[in-house]
Amino acid sequence: MRTGLCRRWSLAVLLCAALSPLALNAATLRVGDGATDLKTIQAAVDAAAVGDTIIVSPGTYSGSGNWDINLQGKVLTIQGANPLDPNTVERTVIDCAGTPQQPHRAFYVVDCNSIVISGLTITHGLASAGGAVYCHRSTLDVMYCRILDNATLPGGDEDANGGPGGGLYCEDAVVQIVGCLVRGNTAGGGAPSKEGKGGAGGNGGGISSVNSDISVISSTVSGNTAGAGGDSSKGTAGNGGDGGGICGDTVRMADSTVSLNAAGAGGQGALCGRGGRGGGLYADTATLDRCILEANRAGDEGQPSADATEVRGSGAGDGGGLCSNLLDISSGLITGNRAGRGYVADPAGWVDHGNGGGIWCASGAVRQCTIVGNAVYQPASRPDVNDPSTGGKGSGLFCTANVVVANSILYANAPDQIAGQDCNNVVYCDIQPAQCPSGGNKAEDPMFVRNGGWVDARDPNVAVGPDDPNAVWVQGDYHLKVTSPLIDAGDPNYVPEESELDLDGHPRRMDAAIDMGAYESSALVPVYRFWSPVTGKHFYTISEAEKDKLINQYASVWTFEGPAYYAYLRASDPNLLPVYRFWSQKLSSHFYTMNEAEKDKLIRQYPDIWAFEGAKFYAYPEGKQPAGTRAVYRFWSETLGGHFYTIREAEKDKLINQYADTWAFEGVAWYAYATLGPEPVDPNAAVYEFRGGVLETACKLTLKAFIDGKEAKIDKPEVTYTPDSSLLTMTVNLPGLTTTLNEFLVETAFLQQEVKIGGDGDGTAEIPIVLSSNVLFAGRMARGPFGIDPNTLTFPTTASGALPGNNESFTIGGSVTVDGSKLDVGLVARATQFATGGPGVFDTSLLPDVLAAHLDGTFQWSCRDQQNLLLETTVKGSVLQIYVSSAEIQTTGVWQGREKR
Repeated sequence: MRTGLCRRWSLAVLLCAALSPLALNAATLRVGDGATDLKTIQAAVDAAAVGDTIIVSPGTYSGSGNWDINLQGKVLTIQGANPLDPNTVERTVIDCAGTPQQPHRAFYVVDCNSIVISGLTITHGLASAGGAVYCHRSTLDVMYCRILDNATLPGGDEDANGGPGGGLYCEDAVVQIVGCLVRGNTAGGGAPSKEGKGGAGGNGGGISSVNSDISVISSTVSGNTAGAGGDSSKGTAGNGGDGGGICGDTVRMADSTVSLNAAGAGGQGALCGRGGRGGGLYADTATLDRCILEANRAGDEGQPSADATEVRGSGAGDGGGLCSNLLDISSGLITGNRAGRGYVADPAGWVDHGNGGGIWCASGAVRQCTIVGNAVYQPASRPDVNDPSTGGKGSGLFCTANVVVANSILYANAPDQIAGQDCNNVVYCDIQPAQCPSGGNKAEDPMFVRNGGWVDARDPNVAVGPDDPNAVWVQGDYHLKVTSPLIDAGDPNYVPEESELDLDGHPRRMDAAIDMGAYESSALVPVYRFWSPVTGKHFYTISEAEKDKLINQYASVWTFEGPAYYAYLRASDPNLLPVYRFWSQKLSSHFYTMNEAEKDKLIRQYPDIWAFEGAKFYAYPEGKQPAGTRAVYRFWSETLGGHFYTIREAEKDKLINQYADTWAFEGVAWYAYATLGPEPVDPNAAVYEFRGGVLETACKLTLKAFIDGKEAKIDKPEVTYTPDSSLLTMTVNLPGLTTTLNEFLVETAFLQQEVKIGGDGDGTAEIPIVLSSNVLFAGRMARGPFGIDPNTLTFPTTASGALPGNNESFTIGGSVTVDGSKLDVGLVARATQFATGGPGVFDTSLLPDVLAAHLDGTFQWSCRDQQNLLLETTVKGSVLQIYVSSAEIQTTGVWQGREKR
């Protein structure tokens, strides 16, 4: 389900780009650039036709015409000059300057379809609902915006309830929020009442929705507050608002952070108001993938009013991080959240504290989550009674038996880890202290990189309990150490869905089994490099103990140079092979190899020179390396008596070009990662397969001939091939405006061409040949990401050139008929240059079915000024040599792409 959900979100964002007026070449109106008469955003909206784009130049926009902007039911895009540049977005400000006497918001979106608001900062809005944006019966995309410090009005005489949606309110709408910051917004508090009922606090400090579908992607919702309930000294106090960050009936989230939000506190009264539920998120139905919920808190129950004679309570808010009736959450980090605190005792003396410090849910699934350091409040009125039922329950997770909890970590939540469950649906989890001993569960220290914790806000060096009124949460690092017992400890039969990712965006289940928790470890660790000014040698180690020993005890001999590259601690992939290490006392040098024959030879024939030290790490052999790895090259120095290894292309080229007298290049030793793990996969990106034919690829060779060592004339030196089939794969991220070329595969049709070599007065006899051949080109090296221009959808935004990799090559096969004899030929010529030529252009008009790309020379590979021998034979006593002196291939025409499933 998670992969499909992510794919649907990606498609929706792509559709947004496809429907954009920019993509359809509609009119563009500009505000604030000094070149037009349009002085306000409202004036631009009034002048715009359906489908137009309004570009707002950097500046601060306030006053009539720049607030309470009515979009009049039009299909429009309103965007800053560069939505992808944070500095430009920060400088493009709509300041609503709302006050209780003169409330204003930025946008009023009613009965609109396909509205896009992008690249703007909206601040200081104040309205009855939706402090920055109000949306009703509309489809709205808010992209790359900053919605800061807006608010809704408190309850009053006409409506006692506080206004919902401090930043954004939507009703009967479909809304996508992509790449936004929603921070510091506040929903209105409920109105007080002396004898009647106090108003309820407004829901959704940052975002509130009713009967709507909300998607929040790659965004941060932080520091927002739902409204507090209104007081009622002799009646019923109002409840606190739900959803400090977000409140909605259907909410979907991916790759987002919800932090430091607070649901509303209940009002004071004779019947105290209930605390708001869901400090970070409250939703009837919530679906979250790869999200962080940190340091949020549910609302406290209202306290008794001073003049109340008979006091009753309504309870504190559940779900410090999130509260949902139907929840599906995967690869989430839920940490440092608190459920609400109760104040009023029932007749038996118990106080109703909120349950579910991290999560409260009634049904659904919690998968691959790390739930750490969350808290519920403990008894306040009966401290003498040691009964856990008197306090909140489920510090980490309070869910009913209808909820599946799998492959997750519940650790250091205070005071308990999980409640509401009978353990039947809790499988392959680490719950410490121990609960649910069966089902593949563990009760061990997860061995996180660094634990977070509660500290005194006045002195961060002082640890306090989560109940302390001055307690604040300090972040931890919840990646697993390489020695963690939770690596490969998840369900061994769990098969991740296609492209399923962990919280870092890395593939799930890299090893024998899935890891527990939000992060998947690949056993990928740094290989450290040292250099000795004493011996001139380098040393490589994956051992932290060896690294620390050299740094602390032998700094005079060894200079630490940091990670050289990243390899594997264990053979977590069947394609990985061990890299063995030898030590030579004679040469004062280490040697590394993954070649079994080379290893065995040194052990068997040279034990007096090389001492075998075993396998030290694991890497990929050439030919089995996955995408994202790079070659580690090996050199030998006879002068220094030692080997050198590098993954850096520039370092390799420098040794070859400038120090060939010292260092002999020995080729590829193995493949490893230059950075920590494979490149993250962007959830908004989709992989498209573009297929071409005769008109979509240009391919030609240039021949050169020699007869008896002397260059001979060729009457037709250029051979142009007709492509038979072409496949080009790209990862396209339209919201992020980037595209990456993954591979380019071409096979040409067979071509028969008659060629005459020699003669024409050069002293050689003319030799007729018939060349019957085709070309296979394989380019399997990732290129990019390349920028996409937001206005024209062209790419790359800048031309580039680069050296190709070993896996970008031309294969020329077939036969050459010479003097009646047919000779088979087969040549593999590596490309020597890659370049981006004419810009490509995406055509999104046919999405979601087809993404077209105009690629007129966009990607080019060549092998020029080379002498790659195609054929050598003897003809009538003379030696004939035919070389391919150049090979060129490039994209042309229009390619039709479909999303790879």
